[in-house]
Amino acid sequence: MLTPQPSDWTHEHFETQLFTIESLLQQGDLPSAGQQAEALVNQALQAGESAYQGAAYDIATAAFMLGNVCFFQQNYPAALSAYQHAKNLFSRLNEAHSIAVAWHQIGMVYTRMQDYTQAEQACRESLSLKNAQGNQADIASTLNQLGNIYSDWGKLEQAVDCYRQAADSYAQLDDKLYEGVTRSNIANSLIPLQRYEEARSEVQRAIVCKTDLGHAAEPWKTWNIAAELEQATDNPAAAHAAKQQAIHSYLAYRRDGGQNLSGSPVPQYCLGTLRAIQDNNTAAAEQELLSLPDQGYFTPIIAKLIAILQGERDAGLADDAELDFISAAELLLLLEQLN
Repeated sequence: MLTPQPSDWTHEHFETQLFTIESLLQQGDLPSAGQQAEALVNQALQAGESAYQGAAYDIATAAFMLGNVCFFQQNYPAALSAYQHAKNLFSRLNEAHSIAVAWHQIGMVYTRMQDYTQAEQACRESLSLKNAQGNQADIASTLNQLGNIYSDWGKLEQAVDCYRQAADSYAQLDDKLYEGVTRSNIANSLIPLQRYEEARSEVQRAIVCKTDLGHAAEPWKTWNIAAELEQATDNPAAAHAAKQQAIHSYLAYRRDGGQNLSGSPVPQYCLGTLRAIQDNNTAAAEQELLSLPDQGYFTPIIAKLIAILQGERDAGLADDAELDFISAAELLLLLEQLN
């Protein structure tokens, strides 16, 4: 397909390319999505704000989309630059809602960069605009993000307060998905505060909220929090049962083609192990695993992958308390592909 020239650039061309980028993101093809997003920004800028009515808004949207893609690529400086560009463009257009959304995304980026002061400031800017607009779902979204900032910052009491406000709003809106998400977040913050009974109430409500909502609700996250709660309260059998629920729900998601969005390197190393076996290159793969630096939570899985390279195929390998639920699920997925 020929690339439209600046004089031929229309809103329909913009929408077509935007849809392509969104499809690539859904497929998990981040490199191609990144290339297409950069091309869209360049094409829109080259055509200019006078190309058609609404072209200026589309340019800002293209910059925002580039920020989403860079964020998923974990290229946070590039994501921050793109979101700030989008915010400035939306500001020129006096698009209050879009400005608020851009501030929210900027806060998310700063959170990933562990610049919590800037993250808090950005989300407070977003919240102020959203409060003025009065959309309860939008307000709840940024309250939840503020909770994430305070949680990562170690300010757990403030995190719980923000999460509770968000959860109460979602309950009023009868939004079970996001009520479940925020109640999981409340429980996760209450556990290190040793407020276990409150945490139990929240996690149980989160499980109920997420029932029958499928993979979109990410039930494995709530079950993992439940497992951590049971472990903290010295209930090993209940902790094991909850962890198994986390493993099985995450495994079902991955079997159905779900992408690894956790940031864990385990799926990458499992895939490398699979390819090494398929290519009869197990000795080199074993040496590569042995040469990896100590990465804490990843260390327990190295021995498992080496055992698989050496011919072990027993699913019991994944039933190890030292493995986090994602590592256990990825091991089971690898073994399924080999058996």
